[in-house]
Amino acid sequence: MIDLSFSEDRLRTNYIPSENEVKAIKQLLAAPSERLAFLDGEISRVQTLLDKLSHERDTLTESISAHRALLSPARRLPEDVLREIFLHCLPTTHNSVMSEYAAPLILGQICSMWRSITLSTPSLWASLHVSVPALSHEVETATDPHLLNKAVQGWLTRSGICPLSISIACSKFRSADIETVNLLIRTLISYSARWRDIQLFIPARAWSLLSEISKESVPLLEYAALDGYNGPFVGGVPLVSNNDWTSTGLFTAKGLRSVFLARVEADPINLPVSWSQLTNLCLKGDEEWGTVGLSTSAALEVLKKCMNLRKCNLQMIKLEIDIPLNAATEPPLVLPHLETLSVTESTYGDALELFSRLDLPGVRCIRFYTQPTIPTPLTEHPVHASIITLLQRVPHIESFVLDAHAMPAGDIVECLRTIPSIKHLSFTSYDALAYREGYLGSGDYWDYPYFPTSDARTSPVNNSILELLTPSRENNGRCFCPLLEVFECNQGDFSDAALLAFIRVKNEGTYEGVSKLTKVTVSFPRTKELDIENAVLEFSAGMKIKIYYRPAFRDFTNYSPWNGLRYGGETPWPIF
Repeated sequence: MIDLSFSEDRLRTNYIPSENEVKAIKQLLAAPSERLAFLDGEISRVQTLLDKLSHERDTLTESISAHRALLSPARRLPEDVLREIFLHCLPTTHNSVMSEYAAPLILGQICSMWRSITLSTPSLWASLHVSVPALSHEVETATDPHLLNKAVQGWLTRSGICPLSISIACSKFRSADIETVNLLIRTLISYSARWRDIQLFIPARAWSLLSEISKESVPLLEYAALDGYNGPFVGGVPLVSNNDWTSTGLFTAKGLRSVFLARVEADPINLPVSWSQLTNLCLKGDEEWGTVGLSTSAALEVLKKCMNLRKCNLQMIKLEIDIPLNAATEPPLVLPHLETLSVTESTYGDALELFSRLDLPGVRCIRFYTQPTIPTPLTEHPVHASIITLLQRVPHIESFVLDAHAMPAGDIVECLRTIPSIKHLSFTSYDALAYREGYLGSGDYWDYPYFPTSDARTSPVNNSILELLTPSRENNGRCFCPLLEVFECNQGDFSDAALLAFIRVKNEGTYEGVSKLTKVTVSFPRTKELDIENAVLEFSAGMKIKIYYRPAFRDFTNYSPWNGLRYGGETPWPIF
């Protein structure tokens, strides 16, 4: 090491050296400068050698990787096996979306062979979901409707002769371009001979095109889901008259098994539907638009024709003004095959009379939703007596979904007291299920967290309700719903501690006759109090648990190919 010694107290200061000191400093720096130049040369030489070795290593690595890739088992898979794998990549709870990040489009981006197989496999293109851009969306298809239509045509062309599952959804929050919608509907109608499942969530101004469909043009149709939602800026009531609908061949398909109608100006009783062959039925109106809704007598008239129903979803909008005098003496309507019944009581609707006239020996799942109720002279009974009446008539149900946000706590307690055999209990808001789950999907209720728009802290589903579901020593291990295995709630006003205690006691296995929980999903519109998910690990092996807290704001106006699906910002199709 070369010694560079010069009064340390003068270095890194403003000291001005004398002439003699300048000469001394220059002599002092001669040897170190030589050494520095030598080191720079060595570093350059070594760096050159390092770069050469690195380049050789990278070349070898690339060559070895390329050769090893040839040994990949995936390369030796027969095409028919690859096709089967590709088919299993498709979504199972909704139709395929037009996104390069999802199958089948993403499969064609891997290599030329995969692209060739993808494009030559018609069944990969046999399902399609089309999210129609709103007028405000700054995407190219919003300004040129022909681009989206051309993409849809290209997709369906690849489907060969396969039966088609198609869904199209316009935004619930922004107006869609009617020209885009009309172009898409015309394109879809040209493929109607291969429709198997058709789901349309479009403005009413486009419905006239569907009225031209003949019975012969939909020979394969099994599922028809139609919603005449107009969007917030289109306004007005649907423009499709009763005559338009009763003349369409859409509901006369020989294989039609499921019908979903919402916000459509058509009396369901007058539709030329082969009611006796239906296994799924959903009828919904809309109070705000004055669309056709169901009264007790109308619902009964429809149900009398549907003796093979397995799943039924009804929205009661109209109060019964003229109840027939012989109604009380009529025998109850028996629906022997019905397994799932979903009913929504609207502001002016009441399902008590309907429930009183039904005999449902096979029902195992009840879903009951409410909207704010306005008292009237015709409703002398308690507001929510209808659901209690229904539960008393079908006490052996296994699944119960209840919108409890507007119900008194006493009614909730009475409901739980009436259904000791349930295994699945869900306190879920009306809005959570009305536009969320895919029409064709049979998956869980909670594929993504739903947070209620109202303040859940006003909910009657509080600590007291959880305590009733929790076995305790004071009650000798007794509790409501002892066989409960699945618990879901987005209306809870209970604490994290109460939820944790409920899960712990249920899963400790201390009390005989009390089932352990297998799945818990809860959404809180507040911040976290306890780390429940980690706390339950020690006593909940195998249990699925999801706890959600205060969400970030979601901009529903952003365009996404997933809009209109259960995983997207909007999901128009209610479950049966």
